Amino acid sequence: MLQRELTVAMRGRDRPAISAIRTALAAIANAEAPPIDAAPMDVHGRLSEHARIELAEADAVRIVRQQIDDRVATIAEIDGRGRDADADVLRAEVAVLNRIVDAVAPPS
Repeated sequence: MLQRELTVAMRGRDRPAISAIRTALAAIANAEAPPIDAAPMDVHGRLSEHARIELAEADAVRIVRQQIDDRVATIAEIDGRGRDADADVLRAEVAVLNRIVDAVAPPS
């Protein structure tokens, strides 16, 4: 779903959406990376393909919610400190991520 949303955002030149979705995709990709200890000893320190960890949809939603929480915390820190434009961009990113999460896992 995020990949499709990224395509739509890129076609619409929606910079906050592009940034938020790319960051969320990167966070999910990082979570899918296997721990280095899971690699065979002969590949430590070298590039090699490893099987990715398969995340459930709930895991991906949790990661995106963490991305939202991080942005909300940053907004609280910078809002009213002369960085209103930065806070507005983060608010737009939060709105995009909330819309995506609500479409996948509506609030109960």
